[in-house]
Amino acid sequence: MIYPAFASCGAKHDFNFKSSEKRLSIDEVRSVVRHAVLKRELMDNSIIDRMHFQPYSGKGLYAKLSGWCQRTVTKEILEAAIAEKEDRVDSYIQKTGIEQWLLLVIGGTGATSYEMDINIDTQVNTRFSKVFLIEDFRNVAYELK
Repeated sequence: MIYPAFASCGAKHDFNFKSSEKRLSIDEVRSVVRHAVLKRELMDNSIIDRMHFQPYSGKGLYAKLSGWCQRTVTKEILEAAIAEKEDRVDSYIQKTGIEQWLLLVIGGTGATSYEMDINIDTQVNTRFSKVFLIEDFRNVAYELK
């Protein structure tokens, strides 16, 4: 019999995944947690490095005392990302014969990802017809131009 318990898990510091691998990560977490609940041991895996069980009464208070401090994207970071592609916009138009849109993606789970600061000036000066920014982690899109 499995007794009710509360499990607290900690992710490995080097854990990182691509959006295309979310399903694999979810499946791995599910397997690791299931194994830990049934066997009361942590199996080898690439995501969870610690797990703590305690009795569970159905009521509880849990304070998360650690976390990832995500950096916010700045106007300078946006301008630098656009400038990287700006040199090629004329070539893109010449090759395709159509207007060009730029899509920037931020907000993964790695140390180089960002979250959007909705208070920054997002107006950009570029030869791209439209510029969109997608914050992948929250699935939010912004039209910058």
